[in-house]
Amino acid sequence: MRNFLQLRSTTQTVLLITQDQLVRGDFTSGGKSLGLWRRARPMGEELPALVDIALKLAKRRPKRVLVLCSDVWMQMLTLQSSSTIGITDAELGRALTFEAESLSGLSALDSETGFVPLGSQGGQSHFWIVQLPRWQRDQIDEAIRQAGGIPAGVGHPAGVPTSLGDSGGPWRRVELWSNAVVAIEGDGDKVQRTNVINANPRGKTWFDELAAWRAAGNGAAREEWLTEDLSLATLADDANSVAGLETDEPLTRYLSGWSRTVGRKAAVPLIVPEARPLSKQQRSTIAAGLALVVGAVAFADYTIVQRKIQAASETTKGIKAKAAQLASFNKQITDTDKQREKEAKDRDAVQADVQSTQTALASHRYRWSKLLDLLAERCPNHLMVDRISSGNGKLILSGLSLGPDAANRLATVLGGELRELGWQVQPARKEASKSLLSGEPWKFQVELTDVPATAVIVATAPRPKPQTPHRRQPTPEPVDRVVSTRNAAEDK
Repeated sequence: MRNFLQLRSTTQTVLLITQDQLVRGDFTSGGKSLGLWRRARPMGEELPALVDIALKLAKRRPKRVLVLCSDVWMQMLTLQSSSTIGITDAELGRALTFEAESLSGLSALDSETGFVPLGSQGGQSHFWIVQLPRWQRDQIDEAIRQAGGIPAGVGHPAGVPTSLGDSGGPWRRVELWSNAVVAIEGDGDKVQRTNVINANPRGKTWFDELAAWRAAGNGAAREEWLTEDLSLATLADDANSVAGLETDEPLTRYLSGWSRTVGRKAAVPLIVPEARPLSKQQRSTIAAGLALVVGAVAFADYTIVQRKIQAASETTKGIKAKAAQLASFNKQITDTDKQREKEAKDRDAVQADVQSTQTALASHRYRWSKLLDLLAERCPNHLMVDRISSGNGKLILSGLSLGPDAANRLATVLGGELRELGWQVQPARKEASKSLLSGEPWKFQVELTDVPATAVIVATAPRPKPQTPHRRQPTPEPVDRVVSTRNAAEDK
């Protein structure tokens, strides 16, 4: 009984409606045949009625039902590749429906389509499309549901995506239908190339296109032919490789290949059934089932929760003891953090003092270096600084000059340069030595005092760059030489 129920749950039903016959085949999901029934096609019946008749060929209740009918309009359509970029499958399907309207004669607003892409070439994208009036699709779905089955789609019987032969490896199949020629190439159950030729096979206008398509494919592929009826077998290259759907063995293999595509994404276009809301009875059944499941889950959850509560209460005491110990540890950590913060502040203060001292020392060194550079570079001619002394917060530059103005020029030069280094230059004090009749040489003193903003200015002064060697100023001549030179000039 269990095996019987499992078998029923995996049943796939394939209905084949051709120009001459109605066929029903039931298969497992793996493609094993459960039965094959057929009869001649009655005249004058619409497609939904033919589907109902085909379903009644067997008393077994169908499960998932796939309908294949050669009356379904099928062609290959071409669109500009640029027009298919960035659009959804639904938008592309509507575009193909309007493109097919003038060819099929079916209103784009009252029909349903299915399509698969066949690649692109030269800026053109090719699509394999099937089209059916919407009312037929809806009535076919209703007939299947009335029989207890689930609609799996409607399509043209061309293009079963598997080989009909017994051996594996690469294969190629040419199918001759009343309104088209379909060529397929693949390996195992995988389709690699498909070509749909919109031509009546009896017209023989498709030979050249088929030959070109063959030449571009796998030359090692085993070729097979399939015809809707054996009257078309004479068009095949090798009549012995033709399989007709009028005999049971090739028909069973053909329908078995289709059954393995039910519920899976296949390389063939199918018109999918319309999504329908659940009936009141279905909703009630689902609600009752969910209620039972929720009740069972709630009871199991209650039992598990009670056990967890008991286990949790047993561990609570141990947790409280550990919590007290943890609080003690936290207090120690807090005290340690405070002590560390205090030490960090003290360290930062010491570092700030060290930095301030280093900055002041560097600034002091810098302004002394700057002073010596200015004396070497900017000292007026006929002036010599022979002593630098300090005392009472002052820096005193002492020396000799030829004439009283040289000391004034020195004070002026130093005053402009040393102000920004924190020194204020006082006016030069001069005194004639009267070694010569003119009073020369002159003794002078220039005092440098710190200005109030010295600390700020010096601290922000740039660090001196390494100095390149300067050309030394000529050393002032000794006073006695200067005097003797001047006296000689006066005698002349």
